[in-house]
Amino acid sequence: MKKIRFRSITIYLLTGAVLAVMVGYMRTSYRHETYRLKAGEVLTQVLQQEMLSCDIANLLFNSKLTESMNEELPDTVRGRIRSVHGLQSYVVPRTKYYDNISASKIVRDVHSYLILESVLKADSLYKSWSRLLSDSSVCNHNIGLRLKQPLSGITSYVPDSITVARYDSLCTRYIGSYCEAEITAFSDISWYDLLEWTDWGLIFLAGGGVPCLCLFFVRLRKLYKSVSTLRKTKTKIQEESVKPRTRSKNNRLYNLGMEIYFDAEQNVLCNENNKTIATLSASMSNLLECFLKAPHHTLSKHDIYLAIGKELETYSLDSFYKMIGRLRDKLESISPATISNDRNGSYQLVLPSSINQTEKMNHSDENAN
Repeated sequence: MKKIRFRSITIYLLTGAVLAVMVGYMRTSYRHETYRLKAGEVLTQVLQQEMLSCDIANLLFNSKLTESMNEELPDTVRGRIRSVHGLQSYVVPRTKYYDNISASKIVRDVHSYLILESVLKADSLYKSWSRLLSDSSVCNHNIGLRLKQPLSGITSYVPDSITVARYDSLCTRYIGSYCEAEITAFSDISWYDLLEWTDWGLIFLAGGGVPCLCLFFVRLRKLYKSVSTLRKTKTKIQEESVKPRTRSKNNRLYNLGMEIYFDAEQNVLCNENNKTIATLSASMSNLLECFLKAPHHTLSKHDIYLAIGKELETYSLDSFYKMIGRLRDKLESISPATISNDRNGSYQLVLPSSINQTEKMNHSDENAN
């Protein structure tokens, strides 16, 4: 029983652990995706503000900075830009334009002009991005930026290249008509920093609440079964106690004293109210009736073997003594009768002297009827 209970508890605990891990993984994935999208939106906002600060003329295009990509672009955009660095040719996949900070071609052309006139500063972008993340209640710890300058091909890392190399990439944004400038955000935020108190509540609820709830319902079901069984047993006992005992007119009912009677037909010991006190086996019942019918209620060992239907050769003395002992114990526990052994090897049923032991009770038929 203990092994079964221990096994059940182990199964519930393992189920809770698996549920907690599953819920934790799903909530962490959701929070990480939300963090990535929010960090990308803030980075786009920082780069747009940086472009606006480069030239006051760009304010004319501010209203178009958040337009959706509504222009038809080929799968690969090809073009050239002539500057002081010479003629630069570009072959740009269309997918990069979905990460461009502007959806308008006119604004992208202006951005290309501005980044040629002024060099983007990685430190300034990093500080602005970190500040806006903090203002937006987004974690700004363990973050970094990588800036690839247009035309010159110089790559800048903030805080440093070694630190950024250990971080995971969050998102990438592009600036210009041909996505000349590339800014990539990095982060090394831990999974437990992403989770909020509501997420922890769901994890603990899945890990502890669900198994406890299952265990509660299992115990409640067992309790309900136990109560139902107890009620059925109690009802059965009550029905048996009030049910009258039916006997034939030639019944065999013997008085053992102290209002205790032996019903040889039913193989039971009962009281004067006809309520069963103890049940005897068929062999015990036959033996007790033989004792009551025998002269002086005495039987030899051979008579006892005949009464119980056993043979001397096959029925061991040990079994014989045990059966006599069980019958004696039953009689002594509920009545004044007992079985004694004389020195001649015979056994006698001893009853109170005030009772005629061989007389059958004639009035029992009236009570039964």
